[in-house]
Amino acid sequence: TRLEQPRWNCVQWFVEREPDKSRSDREPPEVKLPSGCAVARDQDGNWVVLLPAQYLVEILHDRNEGLSFRSSA
Repeated sequence: TRLEQPRWNCVQWFVEREPDKSRSDREPPEVKLPSGCAVARDQDGNWVVLLPAQYLVEILHDRNEGLSFRSSA
């Protein structure tokens, strides 16, 4: 048996500072992602960015001034 490293090491929950009322609730807000990151929803339906490394958090924040991020749900 071989253990594999988890792909995601960090999670950032996010919301738009000014929500786009024309966007469907099923569509994620526009996010400029660093390489290797992904957008998903948590078990409560909140949008999250999954990141493979902690150093990418600052890059994510810098690229997305219209979004508000937090490190916990």
